[in-house]
Amino acid sequence: MPFSMWAIPTSTAQPGPIPLTAPALLIMCIPSLATPLNRSSRDQVKNGVAISKEDLQQGDLVFFSTNGQYPTHVGLYIGDNNIVHASTPQDGVKISSLDTSYYMDNYFAARRIL
Repeated sequence: MPFSMWAIPTSTAQPGPIPLTAPALLIMCIPSLATPLNRSSRDQVKNGVAISKEDLQQGDLVFFSTNGQYPTHVGLYIGDNNIVHASTPQDGVKISSLDTSYYMDNYFAARRIL
């Protein structure tokens, strides 16, 4: 299924799926962890161990902040300086380069989930 089709089913009150959030995407992608991920990016940054941006490996969580105080977005590192993440409701799940100005300017932290 294409990333753009990933979504959470809604109740009967709303037609169509609700767009998938970035933290929910990670919970779905990493279901077999011994320690479950927290629900929000603000809390997921407390999971695992801190790593430097230079030490990213496939499967690491990469956090971004638009306020500089806590994470407002999270993606899953997939290698070659790219992340997969649930972007906007219009864009859905997509792959983005960490080399773009938005991700370079808003990088917050990286964590490895053991």
